[in-house]
Amino acid sequence: MVDPNEGTILEFIRATDINGTKCAKLVEEDVGGEIEYWQNAVICCVLRANSPYEVIDGFVRRIWIGSAIDKVLLIKKGLYLVRFLDKEDAVRVAQKGVYHFDQKPFIVKAWTPEMEINVDSITSLPIWIRLPELDIKYWGMQSLSKLGSVIGIPLKTDRYTKDKSMLKYARLLVEMPLEGHFPDYIDFANERNVIIRQKIVYKWRPIKCTHCKMFGHTHEECKKKSNQRKEWRAISQDKMDIQQQPDNGEPEAMDGFQLVTKSQHSTRIATQMRTLAPTIETLMISTNTKFLITFIYGRNHEEQRGPLWEDIQNLSHSLEDPWSILGDFNVVLHQGDRIGGVEVIDGETRDFAECTQQCNLQEFQYEGAFFTWTNKTVWSKIDRAFHNDL
Repeated sequence: MVDPNEGTILEFIRATDINGTKCAKLVEEDVGGEIEYWQNAVICCVLRANSPYEVIDGFVRRIWIGSAIDKVLLIKKGLYLVRFLDKEDAVRVAQKGVYHFDQKPFIVKAWTPEMEINVDSITSLPIWIRLPELDIKYWGMQSLSKLGSVIGIPLKTDRYTKDKSMLKYARLLVEMPLEGHFPDYIDFANERNVIIRQKIVYKWRPIKCTHCKMFGHTHEECKKKSNQRKEWRAISQDKMDIQQQPDNGEPEAMDGFQLVTKSQHSTRIATQMRTLAPTIETLMISTNTKFLITFIYGRNHEEQRGPLWEDIQNLSHSLEDPWSILGDFNVVLHQGDRIGGVEVIDGETRDFAECTQQCNLQEFQYEGAFFTWTNKTVWSKIDRAFHNDL
């Protein structure tokens, strides 16, 4: 007898002789139950990256927090299977197709019985495209299918294109080769055999570095091009006090402020150190607007960061000017700010959260990667930029 908690009871089923070879013969009834079970699943991978299971598990549960995830499974190196309790959730997350993890494309495709489960099998992905200013007479489903077929396999339109309720552009979801050509326009012959050039706008297109052959960055941004190490070095006070005359004859310093930008095509900014170190008083010369910037580098241990929160609150209550505070706080603010490693608990974030509330600090909106630090095992958001309400 087999303990039900340890496994499932199997039975002997005689093999079949096919062309003189003894083999097992599977029929549709044998696989039907498994197909039904896995139809709620999606295949995921981070292109050209191999992140630990714990990190990917935390990542998908955060980005799909509103969905009922049954399980996250590691299939093989770099490839994961996520099963949802509800098939609608699986369809919804697969329709987006591309997410981003640590500035790398995170590819999601719906599982199908015909799919070979390996990273190399992901050679195409669904990408939303826009056809701006497309004449309304070409918005028929047959016409849009033909236009989309020029660059890939058209899958569907969005609701607004279907209902013809927003005519600024037609929007199609097209399955396109991952390493294929992504043209900026297509040509088509209309009903009068006149050739028309139609612009294409991609929501996202896979960028591949020509140097390291990895996705997610260009050749110019590649970190593997050079092994040069860069570091910050302190500048002596003597060097900071030097006043030079720029080419246009304007002073480099004025009323205690040191000019730090001189471009005629950008906002001119001057700074000076305040006694409330490390706070810099900043002057935008074009508008004569002053504001303060404080730079933070938090200690590594919780007990060492206590004075930091007190200093920030004391500084905040003493200011009457617009103020920005930014840097590496060395601690997360919310539970979703770390994946991998030790789970975030309320006690870890409490002091930081209370400090931002006491000072009425609001976080700047930003673009780019969510996590700001990683050792390739743990990803966390410990760098932040806030401003007060003045």
